[in-house]
Amino acid sequence: MKEEVITRFGELGIGVEEGILRIAPSLLQAAEFSKDPSVFNYVREGKKETLALLAGELAFTYCQVPFVYKLRDSERTHMIVTMMSGARLPVEGDRLPKSVCQALFSHAGEIAKIEVWIPQSSLYKAIA
Repeated sequence: MKEEVITRFGELGIGVEEGILRIAPSLLQAAEFSKDPSVFNYVREGKKETLALLAGELAFTYCQVPFVYKLRDSERTHMIVTMMSGARLPVEGDRLPKSVCQALFSHAGEIAKIEVWIPQSSLYKAIA
């Protein structure tokens, strides 16, 4: 089971280098994104929570924080970190700032969600 979780995070492009979380989903396929609006159910601090997803989105949790992947035509990854206070921190590129990583890894409950706009060109393309 543990190996499956580690493998899935690898497919989702989640990696940690020197305490910094990097998102590079080169093994993720476009078919894994929802085709229709849906609801993502997850647990945070023992409480059941839900998050509405639009078509073309994919969600999962990491350190009990929901990550929502969204496809984008641009060549660069862009993120928005939404704090529990409602503050929103824009992040250009595929690495979260150290302060955000520290809050994420400590399970401090400060981060509401992390939205990630992923270039379609970075996704895995199966050879036909």
